[in-house]
Amino acid sequence: MKIIFERNAQIADVVTPSKGHYNDSGVDIFTSESFVLKHGERRTIPLQVRFALEFPWYMKFMHLFGIGIEAQVRPKSGRSKNGIEISLGTIDEGYRNFTGATVANFSGEKQKFETGEKICQIVFVPVFNRVKLVEGKVDTNTSRGLGGFGSTGLKKSSEERIKSKTNTNKNKFINKFKYYCDKIFKIFMLKHSSQEEAYFGDAAIADTSAKISTEAQSKKMVVKMQTKQSSKPVKNTTTKKTRHKKA
Repeated sequence: MKIIFERNAQIADVVTPSKGHYNDSGVDIFTSESFVLKHGERRTIPLQVRFALEFPWYMKFMHLFGIGIEAQVRPKSGRSKNGIEISLGTIDEGYRNFTGATVANFSGEKQKFETGEKICQIVFVPVFNRVKLVEGKVDTNTSRGLGGFGSTGLKKSSEERIKSKTNTNKNKFINKFKYYCDKIFKIFMLKHSSQEEAYFGDAAIADTSAKISTEAQSKKMVVKMQTKQSSKPVKNTTTKKTRHKKA
């Protein structure tokens, strides 16, 4: 899969995005200018590259399922371990301008960045970006329900608690499955009960048997006509012609 990118031609020495290894998830992005960040300072820097986020023709069928593509701006581990954080960013599929990254310095000291240094990485991922929101009632009867922050606790759950939850979930699923199967069967019976007599009643059987007998009689008549035509003697025209010549 290929993604088209473009460097800003008005800025000199913009480094081409690249990967450290061919199967790395992220593409390394480089700084296009030098800058300094004090401790606790945050700044959005231009990256001077832009991307045409499009699926190739053989993957565009995924749009039918609401799936598109996005690019995510992510931090690099080498920067994060030294206290330099990159805010997670999203590049939408239809965005075509040059992108940027927000850099924060939590290293405890002033940090200087030179032109051409690796600053962040961009990852291209599929996403459900063609979803339509429909207002309605949300079912809260789930295994978690309304449990929010800290609802699962900080300690490891006991095995008995996990087993009891899984058993209750299984029973709920089985009961729901039985309920819907019974409902579908009842609806089917209601629709077809009024038509059963028309299909399997005595009148219908008599009607079909009469049709079969008439069809059989007509077939017999056709066979008799064919046999009669085949049994007729064929006139010998050649003998008549020879006799006429002799006379």
